[in-house]
Amino acid sequence: MNGNRELLYKKVVELHNQGFGSRRIAKLLNLTDCERKVIERWIYPHKGRVCKPRTLPDLTPSSQLSYVIGVRLGDGIVYHNKKYRNYEVRLRAKDKEFVEYFQYCLSKVSRRKVSLYKAKDGLWEAKASSKPLYLFLKTKRVTNYRSIIERFPSDFIRGFADSEGNVSCSNDKYAYVRIAMSNTNFHVLKFVQKLLLENFKIFSSLTITGVTKGKKTAYDLVISRQLDVAKFARFIGFTIKRKMRKLSNVFKNEEKMLKRLELYEQAIMLKRQGLGTRKISKILGVSRSTVQNWLSGRHLPPIVKRLKAE
Repeated sequence: MNGNRELLYKKVVELHNQGFGSRRIAKLLNLTDCERKVIERWIYPHKGRVCKPRTLPDLTPSSQLSYVIGVRLGDGIVYHNKKYRNYEVRLRAKDKEFVEYFQYCLSKVSRRKVSLYKAKDGLWEAKASSKPLYLFLKTKRVTNYRSIIERFPSDFIRGFADSEGNVSCSNDKYAYVRIAMSNTNFHVLKFVQKLLLENFKIFSSLTITGVTKGKKTAYDLVISRQLDVAKFARFIGFTIKRKMRKLSNVFKNEEKMLKRLELYEQAIMLKRQGLGTRKISKILGVSRSTVQNWLSGRHLPPIVKRLKAE
């Protein structure tokens, strides 16, 4: 009975259709007396209907399960109502597309109907009832999910970022884009930081931002270098449209930085050909002082400093 209940159900129904009773079926399938009482509800009417076993969640590694885990370690909720013996996995958020995608992933994982509705407070909510899934997602120890996450890192990070991520743009003429993910679980943020670096070569920093009302230390995982932000936009991104619109601004900065890198490399090449700073400045359309700084190494473009550091 601890195996695949759906497969067992099919075998029980098949034997019952062949004319076997519950006692004979239990003997053929090596079931105990207690288990025999369970299968009797599958083949004999109970309160006017036959009770089928409830489907178990699909906990094999998948992109949907990895996303659900990411949301769970962020804004996702697991809830147990002891009075009604109800076990729920749910999400409440203001962005409909976020909750809709969570609903899709949760339905694939739970293999059950996932309700979606708008609550009185204006928040969207998706939830499913499943005790096995509740027990699986109950812990917030990220190491328990490592084997799944490491196979689908981008889905996990996107689920976590949809929950805890924020995108901001500076007000100066450069309009630099910055991503921050906030949480009180340092180990989760450290794990996300490791995934970003190892899988996508995205550099980030961890900072303490303060103390919450519950007297827990709050941390921020920050991605500020524009090329790293651009990588995040390309390989991970957000499900939430308003966050993705802000994030798309980084591609303008990336284009500027790559153009600056191209000019720097051309300046170095022209210098090796014997040209002076005045001639190089005229050819590239860059000020002479900038060319002098590049060639002397006193003031390199930020992207060049980054590449040298790597």
